[in-house]
Amino acid sequence: MHAIADIDRLVADGVISIEQPRQIQSRAQAAMVTLGINAILCFGVIAATAGLIFFFWLADALLVTGFGAVFLLVGFAILAKHSEMYRIFSNAAALIGAEMLLGEGVAELIDKYEGAANWVMLPVGAMVAVWAGLAFKWGALTTRFVTGAIALMGLMIHLAGLAILLLVYNVSGPLVGLTYLCAAALLGLAGVFTDLRIVTVAAIVPFAQALDTGTFYFHTA
Repeated sequence: MHAIADIDRLVADGVISIEQPRQIQSRAQAAMVTLGINAILCFGVIAATAGLIFFFWLADALLVTGFGAVFLLVGFAILAKHSEMYRIFSNAAALIGAEMLLGEGVAELIDKYEGAANWVMLPVGAMVAVWAGLAFKWGALTTRFVTGAIALMGLMIHLAGLAILLLVYNVSGPLVGLTYLCAAALLGLAGVFTDLRIVTVAAIVPFAQALDTGTFYFHTA
C-alpha cells in the first residue's frame, strides 16, 4: 500500500536523513508513472475491445469468444516467460481477451437465455473471481495487474447476476436492502484485497441504496 507523507517535515523532525528524500522521490515518481500507464491501459483495453468487435464486425458470439480466448492465451503465454520488453502488450492482450470472453458470454446469456442467465452468472462470476483472486494473491500465471482485473470482472458478473435475480423475481422489501448490503461488503472486500481505493469507494453506492425506502426504480436510485 502506498503512503503519503510530507518529506520536508520528516527531515525537519529527524525521522529520515537529509540524503533519503532523493531516493524516496525517485521511487515515488516511478510508482506514479506505473499507475498512470495502468490507468491509460485500462481505457485502451476497453477501446480496443470495442474496436475489435465493431470495426471487424465480430457480431457472432462464437467469433468474439474465440478471438477472446486466443488473446487471453497469448497474453498468458508471453507473461509466463517474464519478458519485461513485452509486458505492457501482453497485459493488454490478456485483458482484451478476458473482456471479450467474459463480456460476450454474459451478453449472449442475457440475450438468448434471459430466464437462466442470472443462475449461470452467479456461480460463474464467483468462480472467476475466486480463481483470479487466488492467482492474484500467490502471483501465479501472470501479473497481479491482470489477475486483479479479471477477479474484478468476475465480481461484476456475480453482482450483475444478483441484480437480474432481483428484477426477474420482482423482489422487494428487506431482502432488497440485504442484497445491497451484500454487494457493498463484496465491493469493500475486493477493494481492500486488490488495494484499489476506487473499488472500495464504489461500495458506498450499494450501501447508500440499502438505506433507501426499498424501491428498485433505476431513475430514483
